[in-house]
Amino acid sequence: MGYNVISHQEILPNLACQIAIDADLQLEEMPIELAYYGCAAGIFAINEAFSYCQTYQKAAFVYVFN
Repeated sequence: MGYNVISHQEILPNLACQIAIDADLQLEEMPIELAYYGCAAGIFAINEAFSYCQTYQKAAFVYVFN
C-alpha cells in the first residue's frame, strides 16, 4: 500500500492493516505501508505485489492513495 499522507504513521494498526482488517482479508504477511513517497509509492507497491505473485503463485492487492 502506498500513499502520500502521514496521519496514520503513528497509529497502530497502520492504515494498510486497518484496510486488511476491515476487508476481513486472511493474509499470510502483514501489509507493507509506504508513506512520504508520493506517486512513486504506487510503483514500489506494484513491484512488490508483482514479485509476491511470481514467488508464491498467489494474488496480491495493491491500494495506492495520493
